[in-house]
Order: sequence, then C-alpha cells, then structure tokens
Amino acid sequence: MNKLVGFLVVVAGAAVFLVFTTPGQNVLCALGFANMPVPRDRDDESYFSPLRNLRLKSGTELYVGVIHLTDGIEGAKRRVAAAERVVSIFGVATECGFGRRPPDTVPELLRSHRAAAQQL
Repeated sequence: MNKLVGFLVVVAGAAVFLVFTTPGQNVLCALGFANMPVPRDRDDESYFSPLRNLRLKSGTELYVGVIHLTDGIEGAKRRVAAAERVVSIFGVATECGFGRRPPDTVPELLRSHRAAAQQL
C-alpha cells in the first residue's frame, strides 16, 4: 500500500494548494479556505501587507485569525480594521482554534466570532 503524504504550500502573491504525493504521482487539490493566524499584538497594517499580492483560486476563502479571548471584540475590531486596509474580502477566526481551550471559554469565543463577523 502506498503512503499518501500531504503538506500545505502557501506563497503570498501566488496561490494556495494542498499537495498530495504518492510514489510516481502528484495531485494538486485547491483548498476551500486558508487561515492566517494573527498574534494578539499585531493590529498594524504591515503584518497584513503580504496579503496584498495573495491571489486565491476561485472557491478558496481567506480567514484571518483575529479573535483572541484575552482582548475580546475590541482587539478583534482593531485587527479587522488593519486587515481591511490590505484585503477586502475575508472571514474571521481565532488565531489558533478551539481545541486547547477550556470548554467554559467557548461561548465567549463564539460571541466574539459573531460580533467580529458583524463588523465585516
């Protein structure tokens, strides 16, 4: 049985692909979305500037990880404003997902997602 190996290739100014390889075969599959993590302290335009040249394939959505539990919607608004100066269409997400969060923090993260998405 051949092993399937996948890895993500992200090149600002080019495209985003998930590349799967098996011995003797390469298959390119377009991604449904790409997520750019945004550290809590990065609400400056320069952090987002590589997105100026990002060209995603049709059907691939960009999400920026602007939501942090520690500074809530106010911090997310600052990061969204900085991202909007560089890219016009994107969704919002947490920087690092929900998996390592205590369950009791999830409702607040969901409220932050809703509030941030309403700002777009």
